[in-house]
Order: sequence, then structure tokens, then C-alpha cells
Amino acid sequence: MELEAIKISSVGERQRRRDLIKAIFRQTNAGLKALRGVKFEDLKDSLDQVFGSIQAGDEALDKVFTFAQTTPFQIEDATKAIENISEKIDLAFIDADKVNYTKYYDMLFPKLKIGGLIVADNVLWSGKVTEDVSDNETQSIKNFNTKVKNDERVENLIVGIRDGIMVCQKIKD
Repeated sequence: MELEAIKISSVGERQRRRDLIKAIFRQTNAGLKALRGVKFEDLKDSLDQVFGSIQAGDEALDKVFTFAQTTPFQIEDATKAIENISEKIDLAFIDADKVNYTKYYDMLFPKLKIGGLIVADNVLWSGKVTEDVSDNETQSIKNFNTKVKNDERVENLIVGIRDGIMVCQKIKD
């Protein structure tokens, strides 16, 4: 997937922020799902409502804008990206091809600090993980959930929102 170029024009800072947020949310499934049906023009008003004031909404936009300008983004094969992590990390978010969740977990675990988190999306898989469904993706997610549940090196919980999010905290190597 290629990132869309962010058009920076003379229409002002607020429009540049909106363009940047649009570009960020267009590139993430979670962002798309969260914003389904929301007009981007209304994003600023929504942030004002969520954060309680125009000033707080502006501060939130500033943080997103600063983060996006100062954080390097790369798109590459997940296994290669994980292999290239050379230092201990605090947080990993898995929302990729479901058949490789266990592989990504196994690769990320040694790179995770004690107390660090691995967060995995879609672990309820539209409820299919509780049914007698045998397609490859569903079985892979079931296997991942069981592996994490039985891993004595982590504490974990599944948050039952949307399609399920598992949060695992590394408690020992």
C-alpha cells in the first residue's frame, strides 16, 4: 500500500491538519472503521465535543500533527520489520494477516520489555472463535488466543469491544 501524498497548501494550518488526519486515517483499518460515516469536515467539531472545548480540540490536533510529522512511518513486510527491531520495545500492536498472529507474537515477545504490552486486534473474529468454524483465519486466531491464554509469561485479557482486542502484558521472560 502506498501512502497518499499530503498536499500542503496555503489554505491555512487547520486545513493542513485536516489533510494530515485524513491521510493517517485512510491508511489504517481501525481509523477507517472508527470514522465510518464521519465527514472529515466534521472531525474538528467532533474533537471539540470529545475533548470538551475548542482549545482542547486544537491541542489534540496539535499533538496528532506533531506526532505525524516527527514519527517515521514505514510500510514493509511485518516479519522483516520485526526482525529489524534492534532495541527493547514497550508496545506492539498486531492487526495484520490473521494466519500469522502467532508468528508475530513469537517474534515480538523477546523484543518486548518486562511490563510491555502486545495488543492484538480482531481476536473475537465476529464471534467465529466461539463457533465450530474451521476456516484458516478463524482457526489461526483460535490458536493464537489459546497460546496467549496458556503463556505463563504474560497476563492477558480480551476487551469485548468491536471485533475484540487482546491486551497482553509481559511479566517475565
